[in-house]
Amino acid sequence: MDLFDLHCDTPLELLRGDNDFSSGRCHITRDKLARVEKYGQLAAFCVPQNMSDGDGYRYFFEVAENFRRAAGECGFDLFPDGGIGEKQFILTVEDLRIIENDLSRIGGLYRACVRLVTPLWGGETQIGGSHESDVGLTDFGREAVREAIRLGMVPDVSHASPRSADDILSLAAEAGVPAVASHSNSREICDHTRNLTDAQARAVAASGGIVGVSLYPPHLVADPSAGCTSEDVCRHIMHYIDVIGEGGVCLGCDFDGIGTTPSDLPDVSALPRLRDALLSHGLTEKTVQKIFYENAAGFFTSRLAPERK
Repeated sequence: MDLFDLHCDTPLELLRGDNDFSSGRCHITRDKLARVEKYGQLAAFCVPQNMSDGDGYRYFFEVAENFRRAAGECGFDLFPDGGIGEKQFILTVEDLRIIENDLSRIGGLYRACVRLVTPLWGGETQIGGSHESDVGLTDFGREAVREAIRLGMVPDVSHASPRSADDILSLAAEAGVPAVASHSNSREICDHTRNLTDAQARAVAASGGIVGVSLYPPHLVADPSAGCTSEDVCRHIMHYIDVIGEGGVCLGCDFDGIGTTPSDLPDVSALPRLRDALLSHGLTEKTVQKIFYENAAGFFTSRLAPERK
């Protein structure tokens, strides 16, 4: 199986947990990836919510360096060391509030190999409003996203309010680059503020971007207590194929960032069950390969270069 996944929180979970990337308790470890051949993974840092912005910025470098060491010891590279490879993590930042009010810190994140930014996570910050609010990007937030795009980072609308998402898409269009939704399910299937409307999904796809489907039960089904399986993930994927086409749909599993998963998908080693479920819905092997690997791999290979700025 090949896999290119748009979102996990493994770097932070690894450091906060047993710090064992070989065979530890994280959803993603070397041993749990044993059945994966070509592998690309966007690995996010999200500042703990009880941590200040400035402390979060400093903590990012501790988390990133620890993850580089732990993954490297298990044979995995962090972009841009040699460019896109076959066992590749790409660092991202979720919740850009960690730059405080200093745009130059975005350059520091870029030099630390961050290549995608999710500007919002929760509440309202100096960057703008998240999915719980009706607030768009602040003036400073617009400048921060512009700077991230200028440096070569991909902007991500996941977690953004509708107005913030529109602002991010507008800034991407202004710069002539795509935006993505790294881990956002369909609001038509599950009415949650973290999910995308069909119009938002189409806007991301029209920008040239891609959408990742997550495995978080509250974003998959209205009542997770009633049960959630790979079939519920399939419903979101099949709906997105209808809305934006098979070339725009990816996985953004959110492993190690979610406390629960679908009952038959406990960690990355179980993803072949999702492949089988999609095939049972009539998708071809070629289409499933696009969703699992080719769409995301093609998107990032065409946009990322190994040089630092």
